[in-house]
Amino acid sequence: MLNAELKSQIDGLRNMFFANGLADPLTAIEQINYLIFMKRLDDIDKQSSLKAERLSSFSYTSVFDGTFEQNGKKYK
Repeated sequence: MLNAELKSQIDGLRNMFFANGLADPLTAIEQINYLIFMKRLDDIDKQSSLKAERLSSFSYTSVFDGTFEQNGKKYK
């Protein structure tokens, strides 16, 4: 079961998707799952980076390191 705060946040996301033209519930669920996945990936990446800073025997390269290009714009 979801607690009230989490249910409220999910409802807010669903309302935001609907307001921006994403009326299909399955597409909204897919987008919410993607956001949760990216948040979890970011959390794991931060944990591993901190571990690498603290332990000299552990090396880690962030999955977000590097330069990315999208629509002709470069991002770091």
